[in-house]
Amino acid sequence: MVNAKSYTPSQILADIADIRGQIAHMQQNFQGGNAVFSGNVQVGFGLEVFAETQLIPSFAFEGYAICALTDGSPVTVTQATATRLTNSYTIPANDAKTNTIYRLSAWGNGSQGSTAQGITFSLFGFNSQQASAAYASSFCSITAGFGWMVRGIFQATTPGSSGSAQYTLDMDIKQNSGTAVPTYGHNDAITVNTTVSTNAYIMAAWASTTGAPTITCSGSMLERIGP
Repeated sequence: MVNAKSYTPSQILADIADIRGQIAHMQQNFQGGNAVFSGNVQVGFGLEVFAETQLIPSFAFEGYAICALTDGSPVTVTQATATRLTNSYTIPANDAKTNTIYRLSAWGNGSQGSTAQGITFSLFGFNSQQASAAYASSFCSITAGFGWMVRGIFQATTPGSSGSAQYTLDMDIKQNSGTAVPTYGHNDAITVNTTVSTNAYIMAAWASTTGAPTITCSGSMLERIGP
């Protein structure tokens, strides 16, 4: 048996008014920032925001915002020069605060060519190419397929026109019939300008195009974490 609670009409109206006030307060928080992601933005505490621009939020909920934008458009790299492998995400001017963290994750597959080639991944953030991680040609057998996942983090330790950021890149590659092989790259105290609009993405470059190796990004996600 469920215990029921009785409400008078005045109590019901008071509760409705209280709920409306909470909604209005939340709307103020979300509308108070300079910009927001486009599409379906996942925000902490089970809230979901739909926006119309292509920018990252600069509002905060309880002092911090956790937001993510995803992209499922495939991108393929066959070049031996550093080439964009993921969607290019825009970070608006002055979005980064002290210790704001951006985490760019990407995943996909590829195939080694008829001649084994190595591959290098790089993290591009705040319009600066930093933090690289490389694999020797032995990471995958000739003509074999492989899967991969990369996670790049760049942190605005000091925002500003002559600000500072640090970069970390870690990833795993696994030949379809093999074991995952991790690697890692890091770069500290890089001078950046967070007062202008910048871009973020992952790049890849084959050691050589001989044998026609290929790698494809199936999807990516940029998260903004922190103040």
